[in-house]
Amino acid sequence: MKTIGLIPARWESSRFPGKPLALISGKPMIWWVHRQCMCVPQFDDVVVATDDRRIVQACESFGAKAVMTSASHPTGTDRIAEAAAELQADLFVNVQGDEPLVAPEALGALVDYCTAHPDVQAVNLIAPLADAEQAQRESVVKVVCGIGGDILYLSRSLIPGMKGGAAGRAALEGATVPYYRQLGVYAIRPQVLSAFARYGKEEGKSPLERIEDVEMLRLIEHGVPVRALITDEVSPAVDYPGDIAAIEARIVSEREV
Repeated sequence: MKTIGLIPARWESSRFPGKPLALISGKPMIWWVHRQCMCVPQFDDVVVATDDRRIVQACESFGAKAVMTSASHPTGTDRIAEAAAELQADLFVNVQGDEPLVAPEALGALVDYCTAHPDVQAVNLIAPLADAEQAQRESVVKVVCGIGGDILYLSRSLIPGMKGGAAGRAALEGATVPYYRQLGVYAIRPQVLSAFARYGKEEGKSPLERIEDVEMLRLIEHGVPVRALITDEVSPAVDYPGDIAAIEARIVSEREV
């Protein structure tokens, strides 16, 4: 099974313009993400999908493959769908371009799962919700799954809800089922990726996708099952310029071990 890791990287960001080229310990962020992906033996290739020539040039400077895509894509999945249409693979793995320390082991486990379950069309990594602070943050997408392992719903609100309105720490401590968060890493078969893009072109964002601003809801709303795969390998994302210092500190600490 040929597998390609795709890294969507756009220049414009309301919170952090030019984020893919922000320097982390002297290297652009996209260099770190690409480096982690190159450590995944299950990947046959790694490609950056971007909307900006500056990012392409940066990738070429350190030997990474990069393709230009439209600047009008509403989501990263639409962006990688355009790139994937020109590539030949049996499986594509979306790796967020703002997670410079994404774990190669987690990416490899995702591919291994898809290899062992050829009937599964899309798989999203999820992880246990760490604490009450995460439970309250809108930037953390919460997930509920069915007994068979498929995702039932994703929300920026805390789900499942508890009768009586308990939230945050009270909900986590009183839960009889584990709470999970979505990670920005998923594997998807080419035909499903094409369908995702087609739905977007024909209808735009789906209703729940638009409300929650969670793109995997587009597949679920159209009846495409998305399987959840649990991992403990959670990497920090860079949302703001101030997040870089914590990433650099972690890099230093890991080098010292």
